[in-house]
Amino acid sequence: MERSKPEPTPAPPQNDGPTPPKVLRQEVHSSFSDCYSEIALENQRVEVPTEIVQYEAEIRNEVALYASGPTIDRHQSPLLWWRKNSGTYPRLAILARKYLSAPASFVYSERLFSTAGNVYEDKRSRLLPVHGEMLTFLNRNLPLLKFSYGMDF
Repeated sequence: MERSKPEPTPAPPQNDGPTPPKVLRQEVHSSFSDCYSEIALENQRVEVPTEIVQYEAEIRNEVALYASGPTIDRHQSPLLWWRKNSGTYPRLAILARKYLSAPASFVYSERLFSTAGNVYEDKRSRLLPVHGEMLTFLNRNLPLLKFSYGMDF
């Protein structure tokens, strides 16, 4: 039996430019926030003013205090609770007023005028305003009571 000669291994390709250093990190971050903070610090060497750092710490403390506090009863009004506790949570109270308030809308008033327009038709030209208001009121509110005229068709 003849032995075959091992083939020579090819030489690695040569790069003309410098090779970048390999950096292997051994540290594992416990949260995305820690990882982001490290990257931000590496990429940005800007000095943060102490007022901003203090304000951020105050906000973090306020959120932590709110999160650790008791929850309100389900039947209690959140707006009244925020009014009462706005001194304890001043920054969060501003956000609560902004996001818990009812959005301005004219849809309901448009529907009410449409209903009133249907009540005051040309055929009902002698309808007194008091009776027109009653008919409009009943038209909008009887469905809320699930009122039935007793006629099942």
